[in-house]
Amino acid sequence: IGWTSRFQFEEAWASLLGLLNPAENPEDVMLEEEMEQSELMCLAIRGISSLLLNTILRPSAGNPINSRPLCIPRHDSLPFLATQKGQRLGRLRVLVEREMQAMQSTRSQKTLVPATSTAMEGPFDEMLTANMETEGTQDQFTLGQISVHGIWAINNMMLPLTEDPNQNRSEASIIPLGRTAIPAALSRVPSNLDVHSCLVLLLEVYGQWLAPGSARRTSLMLLCETIKSVLLISDVFTERSQFEWMYETLLELNKIHPVEDELVTQYVIPGICKAASVLGMDKDVSEKVSKLLEVTLRSTHLPSRVGALYGVLYILESDA
Repeated sequence: IGWTSRFQFEEAWASLLGLLNPAENPEDVMLEEEMEQSELMCLAIRGISSLLLNTILRPSAGNPINSRPLCIPRHDSLPFLATQKGQRLGRLRVLVEREMQAMQSTRSQKTLVPATSTAMEGPFDEMLTANMETEGTQDQFTLGQISVHGIWAINNMMLPLTEDPNQNRSEASIIPLGRTAIPAALSRVPSNLDVHSCLVLLLEVYGQWLAPGSARRTSLMLLCETIKSVLLISDVFTERSQFEWMYETLLELNKIHPVEDELVTQYVIPGICKAASVLGMDKDVSEKVSKLLEVTLRSTHLPSRVGALYGVLYILESDA
C-alpha cells in the first residue's frame, strides 16, 4: 500500500485500523461469521504492516514502484576496500555486476536503486555487505532487513561507531564501514508522518489479542498474522520500550501456547531473539533464548527451523 501525501497515509491508516475493532459482540456472532471476520482482520493487519514498512522505502517513502526497502546488512565492510587496490577491484566488480543486472532486467522493470550505499561507495559496498539470503530479492522485505546495529543507531539506543577525525589513519581504518553512522536521509522515516503514534495504537490493539488471558480465545489465524506483523514492523519501532513489550509478550505467549503449534513458533522464536538482541542479553535471558533455539532447531517443521536460524543470526550479531 503506497501513498503520495500525508493525507493519503492517514486515510489509509484510519481505514485499516477501523477494521481491527469490530463492533459486534463475539458472543452473538456465528462460527462462520467469526471466521470471515478473522479473515478480514488478517487482511487488515497485512495492509497495516505494508503501510508502515513502506515508510522505509528508499529513495521515495510510500512509493513501491520505483523504490526498495531500506536494507542495513549485518555484515561489515572490509577495510581492504579503502585501499587503492580495493578501489580498483571495486570498479571492476561494479562493471561485472552491472552486466549481470542487465541480463536479469527482463524479470523486473524496477530501477535498481542501492538502498544502503552512499553515492561515493555506490553499489559495490552493497554487493559485498548484502545479506546472503536476500540475493536477488532486494525488492522484497525480509527478516534481517535492518541489522541489530542498524536498529541501535537509528533509535539512538547505542552510540554507533563513527570515524573520529582526530584519530590517525591506522586506527580509523580498522573501524567497520558497515557500522558507521547511518545517513539521516536513509535511516529516518519521513518527518511529516507520525509513525510513533501509529505504533503505539497498533501495539495496544495487538496487546489485547496476545495477552495471556486473550490469546487462548484469539483464533489461530489471527494470532499467527498478529505475531508475524509484530516481527516485521519491529524494523520501524521508534523506542526501546516497544522492544521490551515485544520480548515480554512473545515470551509469555510461547509459554502458554502448545509446543506442537509450529505455525506460531515460526514467528515467535525469531521475534523473541530479535527483541532480546536489541535490548541486550544478561545471563538469564541468554539461557532462556538458548533453550528456545535448541528446541526449535530440532523441529521437523522447516519454517520453524528457518525462523530459529534468523534468531541465531540476530543473537550472533548482537554479541559481535
